[in-house]
Amino acid sequence: MQSINAILRYGEAFLKEFTPDYLIDAKLLLEHTIGKDSIYLFMNKDELLEEDLIATYKGFLERRKTGEPLQYIVGHQSFMGLEFLVRPGVLIPRSDTEVLVEKVIEAMDVPSPRLLDIGTGSGAIHIALASYIKEASCVTVDISKEAIAIAKENARRLDVYD
Repeated sequence: MQSINAILRYGEAFLKEFTPDYLIDAKLLLEHTIGKDSIYLFMNKDELLEEDLIATYKGFLERRKTGEPLQYIVGHQSFMGLEFLVRPGVLIPRSDTEVLVEKVIEAMDVPSPRLLDIGTGSGAIHIALASYIKEASCVTVDISKEAIAIAKENARRLDVYD
């Protein structure tokens, strides 16, 4: 068994040569592994972790070392203040796309707008629009069955599925 602090330092050293974001990546992966936030890590740095958690964390570090995006490892990404599930097979929602969604929301002056999202992926764009424009209806398409499944799951989780 090792302490939270010791295993976090291990993760930072492990990732240092593979990513410039090694400090944040190591911390976020540890938070995900133990299901706690950074405040918990800081306040409980001497807490000992069970070997199975340490093994899980090391597995996450190995995946990150190979270049797998952090969001795929932890399984989610924030977009427009909403938490989206992401998996390989869908693009990770990006913060620069939030600007597009904000512009659409600002420009929307039609009552009950009907929107079309082609290549929906995780559903981030249409789900965010439906969340912020309550009277909007959205039609989404994607050639990937996996993407459609993830978009449906996100729509249900974020309460815009009908």
